Amino acid sequence: GVELEKRLVDLGRSLAARLSVTGPMNAQVLVTPGQELLVIETNLRASRSLQLKPNSGRPLPLRKYRR
Repeated sequence: GVELEKRLVDLGRSLAARLSVTGPMNAQVLVTPGQELLVIETNLRASRSLQLKPNSGRPLPLRKYRR
């Protein structure tokens, strides 16, 4: 739901800040039955294509990144 989405966004921002990411990043996160978030992989480079719409069906908020 909305609370899980907020937690995932907060986690992504925290990861980006801690890793000093200035461009696209993806992270694979497992959500346990108890709603714990477990980061299993973080990739600092974009893959061959950049997904422009998350699986939730909501538009992805795009912003410009500075180096």
